[in-house]
Amino acid sequence: MVERAEDYLWSSAAAHCGLRDDALLTTDSIHCKVFEDISDYSAWLGEDDNDTQLNIMRRNIQKNLPCGSNPFIEQLERISGRILSFRPIGRPKKAIKG
Repeated sequence: MVERAEDYLWSSAAAHCGLRDDALLTTDSIHCKVFEDISDYSAWLGEDDNDTQLNIMRRNIQKNLPCGSNPFIEQLERISGRILSFRPIGRPKKAIKG
């Protein structure tokens, strides 16, 4: 592969970093709004990964669950009518009545 995402021929990273134009990318979509606060896209790509977020992503991908914020996942659940948030394996523990 390559050292940096911007160097990969089929990546949009070079266009986002301002290194080349890409006619296939749109700059006015909602997807671009997510990244508009990033002033140095190349430096942002080079940052170390957050281990907690990386573990959550790996777990959710393995279980075919979406990754995103709680409000995002709740919205997907409302739209799909399915439970899409992570739940531990097994029967839920009974509440202790006191």
